[in-house]
Amino acid sequence: MFQVKVCGVTSVEDALAALAAGADAIGLNFYQQGMRYVKPELAADIVAAIGERALTVGVFVNAAPDEIRRIASRCRLGLVQLHGDEPPSDLLALAGLSVMRAFRVAGELASVERYLDACADLSAMPQLALVDAAVPGHFGGSGKTADWELLAGGRSALRGLPLVLAGGLHAGNVEAAVAVVRPVAVDVASGVEDAPGKKSSQRMQAFVRAAKSALAGLNNQGNTTPSGGSI
Repeated sequence: MFQVKVCGVTSVEDALAALAAGADAIGLNFYQQGMRYVKPELAADIVAAIGERALTVGVFVNAAPDEIRRIASRCRLGLVQLHGDEPPSDLLALAGLSVMRAFRVAGELASVERYLDACADLSAMPQLALVDAAVPGHFGGSGKTADWELLAGGRSALRGLPLVLAGGLHAGNVEAAVAVVRPVAVDVASGVEDAPGKKSSQRMQAFVRAAKSALAGLNNQGNTTPSGGSI
């Protein structure tokens, strides 16, 4: 199970810098309208450079399941992240792949609960749930924080899935976020960048150090979320 994912990596150089900083997972964005989009050819080069040293996660937004399968195979992705408005039936169509379902949350978790109930009815549950802030016109990477208190009080909506926290995290707030939400992992993009798609080695180092210290503190207290969802 990864603890820190650096998402929106757009170069081999930044991927290697993320590894050097201690990241456990690297996110590659295949959403062509996104600021951090990478072509599959470049993504394959990044994955080859990483090797087995970190999990590689492909981020997709409303892509057809066949396209996701094609890119996942070509780029040898370890995990598929669905970050758009994909219906539960898409998870069924992706059976055999490890899937992390992202939810953009604003004010309530009932819609998440309904979605996961529909997945359960199809026997197509994701392995992980990522929660991001809901920002109109954005599918992620906006820099806005999620509602930590809502997540802390509404964990039952996730139906026991391990929670990955995203949304506006940076070295200065990740410890507080972990203390409130108690996720199994955190996801960062804009919080470790000099510009969209260009990572800062110093910011990645500071973020990973703070995040892993906070997550280790949860483990020492025995207050982690339910185990499972290993990938």
